[in-house]
Amino acid sequence: MDGAERMYAEGYVRAATEFERISEDQFLLQFPDLESCLFALPGTSDVVARSLIALHKRHASSVLAVVKAKSAELFGDFIAGRLPDTCLVALLGQREHLRDDKAACARRIGGLLTAHLPKIFKSRRARKETEVQDAAEAILGAAREQLRREVPLLPFGAVTTKPDFSDLSDRSDYLFLELKYVTSRASLRRVTSEMSSRVTVYRDQGASLLFLVYDPGHVIPDDAEFIQAFEKHDRVWVTVSR
Repeated sequence: MDGAERMYAEGYVRAATEFERISEDQFLLQFPDLESCLFALPGTSDVVARSLIALHKRHASSVLAVVKAKSAELFGDFIAGRLPDTCLVALLGQREHLRDDKAACARRIGGLLTAHLPKIFKSRRARKETEVQDAAEAILGAAREQLRREVPLLPFGAVTTKPDFSDLSDRSDYLFLELKYVTSRASLRRVTSEMSSRVTVYRDQGASLLFLVYDPGHVIPDDAEFIQAFEKHDRVWVTVSR
C-alpha cells in the first residue's frame, strides 16, 4: 500500500480517531459541513444532529475495532519487524495516522471559518481586519484548533513579517494562516498585493499557506479566477467566506 491508497487508509483511521475523541458539543463546530444536513432530513434539527453524531461515532467504533483486532493478530510480526513498511498496522505503530496532512488541515480550517465567520457578523459589520482576526481566533479556540497567533517572526529583506496564525506542531512543514478582509475594490487590490508577497515570503520558509478571504460584500468578481491565481502555487490554499 502506497501513494493514494496509503493516504486514504491513514485518513480513514485518522477520521475515526477524531470522531471517537470529539465531544457531541464540539462535533458540529469541528465539522460544519454536517449543518447542511440538519434541515434536509426529517425531524427537528436537534434530533437530526444527535442522530448524525451517533452515526459517525458508531462508524468510528467499528473502524477502530477492526484496527484493534488486526493489530492484535499481527502483533508478533509487528514486534519482530516482519511487517512491510507500507502495512497499515506498521504505519499506525509509527503514528502516521496522527500526522495531519496539510491539505486536509487547510480544508478543515477553511471550512470551519467559512461556516462560522458570517454568523458572528450577521447582525453587525466588521469595522476592520483585526475584528475578523479576533473572531477567527475565537472560532479556532472553540474548535480546539491549536494555532498560535502572530508567530513566528520571519525575515523579509531588512524587516520581519509574521502570519496571522500558525500551526507549528510539525516542524518539517508549518502551516500559516492569513486572514484578509475585502471591503472595496481598493482594498481588494491591496489584499491581492499582500497575498502575493506573503506567498513568496512564507514559501521561502518551506511553509504551507492558507488564505481566508472574508468578502461579505461580494467585491471579488470571480472567486474561481481569484483562487486559481494563488493556488497555482504548491501548498497554497485559498478560501473565500461570506
